[in-house]
Amino acid sequence: MTIVSVRISHPHRGKDDIVKGRLLRFAGIAARYGANARVAKVVAGANAGAMHSWNAYENFEAGAKSFSAYVNDPEYLALMQEIGSQPGADNEGPYVARFVHGAPVKKSFVIQREWATDREGMQKAKSMMDELEGIVKPHDVAVTLVAPAIGPDHQVMYANYSFNSMEHWGKVMDVMMTDKKMIDFQDRAAGMGTLRSSSAVQIVG
Repeated sequence: MTIVSVRISHPHRGKDDIVKGRLLRFAGIAARYGANARVAKVVAGANAGAMHSWNAYENFEAGAKSFSAYVNDPEYLALMQEIGSQPGADNEGPYVARFVHGAPVKKSFVIQREWATDREGMQKAKSMMDELEGIVKPHDVAVTLVAPAIGPDHQVMYANYSFNSMEHWGKVMDVMMTDKKMIDFQDRAAGMGTLRSSSAVQIVG
């Protein structure tokens, strides 16, 4: 089961470049210890301006092994000391989530939709993902469903739509807004829970 460790940084005014640089350095460190590491910025929607660090692993064991190793890496320790002495952001995490459907893909633009739900809603969502994938895959869109494993809120799930670019997203959106299959799917998906927020996320590293 693929998992992902998530850190969220809310940069202080004028500190975006510093925070981005630190997250990219951290991604490089984590990658040396087996992480599929990505850095992203929320460009619109909920938490716009925040930056994310995503470290994906094939399973919990691989993630735990990587974390246990890189926290003792001299470069990581120096980076943490720098962040502590010269703060550039308010930081959250790490949180850990599991992929209920799908796995990380190499695409550069992601729409994240956060749903408030319960166990029954999660199971319904999981059962509908193959249908959703059938609707969007012809447009070269990848979909994943992610649920918390360690974090502050377990009554939530994330449906993620990954695109090749922001322009690709815009083109697909124009089609999906009038696609009868998608409209019908969305009507039935309302039973999964309550759509709480959405974010547009640009991969930056």
